[in-house]
Amino acid sequence: MNNTNYFLLNYKEEMQENEIITRLKILRLILFTKVKQKDLASNMKIHKNTINNLVKVFKTNKHDWDLEILEKLSKYKFNFLEKRFSYLGSKSRKPKSHKDMLNSDIENIVIDIFNNTNKWVRWIYLLLCRKYNNDLDFLSKISIWKIKWVFKRNNLKCKKVRNYNRERRSPYDF
Repeated sequence: MNNTNYFLLNYKEEMQENEIITRLKILRLILFTKVKQKDLASNMKIHKNTINNLVKVFKTNKHDWDLEILEKLSKYKFNFLEKRFSYLGSKSRKPKSHKDMLNSDIENIVIDIFNNTNKWVRWIYLLLCRKYNNDLDFLSKISIWKIKWVFKRNNLKCKKVRNYNRERRSPYDF
């Protein structure tokens, strides 16, 4: 068993450690033991671009003594490493919302209208267009498809209208 496989097997088990320590170990493997990013990514079950981005962040923020610290990682206390390499910590992203998605205020308006009227998407769209016909900013934010997605996200369904014989009929059958 060669040296790189030994490192890969050991670090695969230690993934439960703190994120910063794990990231430092990944950097040490890549910079000092010259493990290929692709092999490391497949063994640690991380995407290769994640490792590549980690190396880029390290190279842009590193100082002269950082390589020495990486080489002798076990000599340093965790608190020192955490403060020194805090820029490697996870940067949790704000979840992306779709550009066409309605904001929560308009979505609440649609849900309220539905709860009060039990009407379908087109009827709610027409009602909103009539109600806010002077507000072009509001009208540009709504569409039938956006209202349909509100219905889908909130699992809204119209109650079936039945006539005297229990047959289904459209709500607009006069």
